[in-house]
This record gives sequence, structure tokens and C-alpha cells, in this order.
Amino acid sequence: MFMPLFILWIYFRLSMVAIIIPMILGAFLIPFKDTILERYVVIEKNVEDLNDDDVIAVELIDEEIKKKLGISSRKTFFEMELKKIKEEARKHNIKKILVSEHLPKFVPYLFISLLVNLAFGDAFLWMLSI
Repeated sequence: MFMPLFILWIYFRLSMVAIIIPMILGAFLIPFKDTILERYVVIEKNVEDLNDDDVIAVELIDEEIKKKLGISSRKTFFEMELKKIKEEARKHNIKKILVSEHLPKFVPYLFISLLVNLAFGDAFLWMLSI
């Protein structure tokens, strides 16, 4: 009963497809997030080779290592903070750390969304009114 109404709603509001399809795909990918990260995104990197562009895979690192390095839930660090992490790694003899290496660069998408929001206001409400 719900599906035919949903299809009719999408048929009459084609602009909503751009929002609903990514949401549905995302809902199917969420249960496999850790597996996808481990196989395709995360690599092991030497702690000495870390720089401020690296995103540390905090969700996959052991709690004990996080405590030793002083890492909480933040994933990116400035150069001064990385120096402290490298010193703690040397102190505790930690050579490698998991880093998310193959992530897409989001800056262009953030800039485009800023421009869309500045031009049209709340784009979601604008699409609902069409």
C-alpha cells in the first residue's frame, strides 16, 4: 500500500529523487561501514610519516592505543598536535597507525552546497514547494 503512493509521489516530484535515492543507498550501506572502511579506505601508515592531511581511523583503533596516544574521537590534527602524538608513539613503541587514505576530497562539494544555500536559501524546502 505504501510503495505505490511513494512511487506516485516521486513521479510528481522528480526533484525529490535526488534526495531520496542517496538516502536509500546510504541506509543499505550503513551496516557494512566498518567492512568497507577496513577493505577499501584504511591503510597502515608509519606514525613518523603522519601529516596534517591524514585522517586517523579512530573507530578502528584499539582503545588501549588511543589512550596511549591521547586520541579521543577527533580524526584530524594540526601539526603541533601531531608532534605530541608522535612523541607518545615513540614513548610507547607504536610504529604504525590506521589512516583513512583513499577518501574523496569534500571541499568542492562543501563550496557548491554553500553557493546553493546562498542562492536559494533552504533548497530542501524549495524542492518541496515545487
